[in-house]
Parts: sequence; C-alpha cells; structure tokens
Amino acid sequence: MGVDLGDKRSHLCTLDAAGQVISESTIPTSPSAFRKHFLSLPSALVVLEVGPHSRWASELLAGRPGTRGSGSERRQNLVDSSE
Repeated sequence: MGVDLGDKRSHLCTLDAAGQVISESTIPTSPSAFRKHFLSLPSALVVLEVGPHSRWASELLAGRPGTRGSGSERRQNLVDSSE
C-alpha cells in the first residue's frame, strides 16, 4: 500500500501481488484516523511519502504487528525512478 501524506488528507493506493491497483481512498492525516484504518487491515507492506508527517506515521505503523513500513528518501527515489 502506498500512502501519499497530505497536510489534511492522505491518499491510499492498494496493489495486489501482480501490481494492479485494487483500491484507492483517502483518510484524514491524523494519528487517530491512521490507527482506525490500519488496525482494520491485515498485515501489509506500507510505503510512506517522505515529508513532515512521515515520522509519526512510520512510528505508528511500526508498532502494528505484521506491518512493515518504508519512508526513506532513498527508497522513494527508487519508486519514482521505476515509473
């Protein structure tokens, strides 16, 4: 799942194993909204945009069993270059 962190709303995009988009949605950019949304999902790899909200979002996701997060600028550059 990719997360584009906005100041007020974050955009989520979920891919299947073949890399096809299976859902897109938005949620408020807040710790409570992230907890509510991500606690309802099975474990997943979550890729976060690097920015002002990425630290708390990454820490929140790191505390969730079975969910791995990535928010490094190096990894983001790799994602950008693959498009």
